[in-house]
Amino acid sequence: MMLNNNPYSEVKGFNYWPSYAMVLNDVMDRFDLEIVKRELKGAQNLGASCVRVWVSNVSWQRSAPRFLSDFRALLSAAESYGILVMPVLFNRWVDTDYPVGELDLTTVMMPLSGANREYLRSFLGEFRNDSRILMWDLCNEPFYYALLPLEENAIQEIKRLEIRYWQECL
Repeated sequence: MMLNNNPYSEVKGFNYWPSYAMVLNDVMDRFDLEIVKRELKGAQNLGASCVRVWVSNVSWQRSAPRFLSDFRALLSAAESYGILVMPVLFNRWVDTDYPVGELDLTTVMMPLSGANREYLRSFLGEFRNDSRILMWDLCNEPFYYALLPLEENAIQEIKRLEIRYWQECL
């Protein structure tokens, strides 16, 4: 059954955070294919057809070849269980009590923007037409500003700069 001929109406999925990952970067830095397979099999048994997976520009910068190889393995494992993947390319959300894993806006906007552009070119270049990818999530919580004690006009300026950055990257 399709709702108004929309293929996305039948997607059943969840945010997949592998059990071995303590922080965001661990998803790819500590990639464990056997755990991923076991957990995706469980997802299949529960009727999932899609998982949303955080990948990390930081992990790619540490070792692009390993990152790409591990992501290929993740896609193959998901495919073997009939599960599509939605990669999350960047993260802006952070727990204010445990500030680990967020993408600092000043880091993106200034010195590492070239590295982030290379990350996107490399990652999207290889997987952009991969049928195992349901869709792309460019950024988790792109306008999350809970940590910034700023006036409203300053927040609007940051949003404007952030939107410009994403437009230039893509």
